[in-house]
Amino acid sequence: MSGIKKRIVTHYILVIFLTIALLEGIFLTFIHFYYYDGIEKILKNHANVSSSYANRYMSLNSFNLDWNLDLIKDQFSYEGAELQVIDGQGRVLLTSSGIGVDEVIKTDDVTQALNGIETSWKGEHFLTNESVISVSSPLLEGDQPFAVLRFITSLENVNQTVFNIYAVSIGIGLIILLIIFFVSVTLAKSIAKPINELTLASEKIAKGDFQSKIKETYIDEIGTLAKTFNTMADELTKNEKMKNEFISSISHEIRTPLTSIKGWSETIASGNLSDKQETMEGLHTIQDETERLIGLVEELLDFSRYQTNSLTLNKKPFNLTKLMNEVILQMKTKLKEKNINISFQYHQELYITGDKNRLKQVLINLLDNAIKYSHEETTITLKIEESDKDVKFDVIDEGIGIDEVQLNSVTKMFYQVDANKSGTGLGLAICQKIIELHQGHLDIESSKNEGTTVTVSLPKQ
Repeated sequence: MSGIKKRIVTHYILVIFLTIALLEGIFLTFIHFYYYDGIEKILKNHANVSSSYANRYMSLNSFNLDWNLDLIKDQFSYEGAELQVIDGQGRVLLTSSGIGVDEVIKTDDVTQALNGIETSWKGEHFLTNESVISVSSPLLEGDQPFAVLRFITSLENVNQTVFNIYAVSIGIGLIILLIIFFVSVTLAKSIAKPINELTLASEKIAKGDFQSKIKETYIDEIGTLAKTFNTMADELTKNEKMKNEFISSISHEIRTPLTSIKGWSETIASGNLSDKQETMEGLHTIQDETERLIGLVEELLDFSRYQTNSLTLNKKPFNLTKLMNEVILQMKTKLKEKNINISFQYHQELYITGDKNRLKQVLINLLDNAIKYSHEETTITLKIEESDKDVKFDVIDEGIGIDEVQLNSVTKMFYQVDANKSGTGLGLAICQKIIELHQGHLDIESSKNEGTTVTVSLPKQ
């Protein structure tokens, strides 16, 4: 047994052991007091009553004590205890058992009683060597002790009874500990097993095997952990897939303009430079494809800034309406390619405070997506609405739309609604980050084959 199982078992056993030890200690202390203190109390009560009666009513003294020994025996004998009468020198004058007469006893209880103090004593009987308890009470002549009434009883039976109770109690405690040990081992295994499965699955995922899963056979926190782990594995699988698609897509996006640049540069290099039309056509293509590559690089740089939270803003007041007109003009060629109309609706020119270049990047991305996923000969509507605190602008298309499953993922890194379309899958994720940095928010409403509405809300200040 090792690791977490050992710790669980050790902690359980330690806690239960301390609990049992405490309860055993309390119980056994109670048993001890119940038996030994009970016997002592009974003997003390009888000794006190007997000596008080003798001192008050029998007029005993050192001269008539011997004559009254039989009377004392008849009056004060106690069943289960031996009665002794001891004189001032510790010599036994009378025993109810008839054994030990004329023996001298110097135990603490006798000595204390001859000094006028009633007390008890535990030890071995001077003749039988058995364990006994005795209580001695003084007999007074005036105010001075002259003899002792002593009551002795054996503790052998009590000792055996107490020992048996101790043994049974400790035995029960050990049985409980043994049961707890097996229960804790079983519990430790039930906890350690899914954790070990989780560890193995984590190691597989660390090596790139994102298909590794854990059986969700528990309904407690372990089950929740397993479910969370499986969800994480699914997300990692999706992210890995999106990453691979992104690498494939970005490779294609970079290779296409590079191929065009290489092709035209070779054509120009091997052709007749006097053919100005061909040369200019090639140079324009190289220029366009270079701009396209620069755009891709800028998008990748933004992605890097996004990942390191170093995407910053340069906020200044600017005319949002004018900026949207500039973006429409910039996208005019793409709009003409699909014969798409633009409807720009606004009541007045609006000014907001923000990073003009970053928000232009957002507008270009949203309008480019709307064009990309719109059907030919449809209309894209741009609307600006103003309230007291913020400005909202909508980009509404009549395109293919986005189904409900995809809608929650469109702003994730690398995600593309249509893998056959060009793009890196970074655009909307970066747009959302830019909008969040402006303390705004981006909302997307869409249904399959019914178009898409993207709403951006920005504070005026």
